[in-house]
Amino acid sequence: MKKYSICIFLCGMLLAGCNSEKELSQIKIPEEKIAKFQMGSIGSKPEEYKHLSDLIEDMEEAVPEKDQKKAPHRGEDYYPVSFIYEDEIKDIFYFFPEGEKWYLETENGDVYGNADFILDYVDIDFNVDVKREIRIDKDVLKRSLEIGKDFKTYDTNFFFANGVVNRMEITGDTEEDAISKERKSSIDSRKVYEYAKKFGYEVSEKEVEERIKKILEDFNEQEDYPEYEAICKEYGTTMEECLEKSRDYIKEEMTKNKLSLETYKDFQNGKDKIKDKTYETPYEYSRAILDEVVYTEISDEDIASYIQELDEAEAYYLENF
Repeated sequence: MKKYSICIFLCGMLLAGCNSEKELSQIKIPEEKIAKFQMGSIGSKPEEYKHLSDLIEDMEEAVPEKDQKKAPHRGEDYYPVSFIYEDEIKDIFYFFPEGEKWYLETENGDVYGNADFILDYVDIDFNVDVKREIRIDKDVLKRSLEIGKDFKTYDTNFFFANGVVNRMEITGDTEEDAISKERKSSIDSRKVYEYAKKFGYEVSEKEVEERIKKILEDFNEQEDYPEYEAICKEYGTTMEECLEKSRDYIKEEMTKNKLSLETYKDFQNGKDKIKDKTYETPYEYSRAILDEVVYTEISDEDIASYIQELDEAEAYYLENF
């Protein structure tokens, strides 16, 4: 009898273990307590979004996936929707596709199906092959090609001279002001680049190669491409050669853009506060990241060698232009 009781007890424990995974309840969003609502990076007050109640109703009807262990989870492609309540607590939900179906995932990783309703509220396409239309003022291009005609690689001397000359032409700045502004812009830009490298955002040479190839492909498909190529020919070069000369610059810009994109994603994902101050738009947040984080993390001493390059570039400009 005693052995029989033990068997019943063990069977009960095993059965309990098989059902120990929590059963998810439906999502509940207290609409009356919402102080701010954000879709992607666009924030608004709840009364400003007329479809808010419908969206909440659809979200609360989302079906929990029965087997959470086998349920799909969001990867790199997802669309966040955030609810910020009066007490500053946030609920963030991540919508993502898997095959032909859409799911939503909570911050703690719970997954709900039947979430394709999100497409009734916003257009989402993660598979868009973006073609970048290249628009370069032809006079700017001519000035740049004239300045760079003797450079095998576009280096700091080239970019500083090019920046000063075009700044004066476009804005009407005096030479003194143009030099001062170009120095500040160059120093700020280099600090962002060094910060991005320090924290792991530097792109590879392969990525740079792929970007150059993509730029050329897109450029070749533009109707006005022959006009740009004709201008390059006047200066004994080609667009492809110009891009090759700009390889280091392209790498720097790609690295900074990677950091910028990550900052944008952070804002989408609910990170809107820096040093106890909350920012309302991705632009304000990105600007604060630069002022409060990047420019304090990277000092002039950290880029001393680059500042010396700028001194030499300024001397080169004054001597040759």
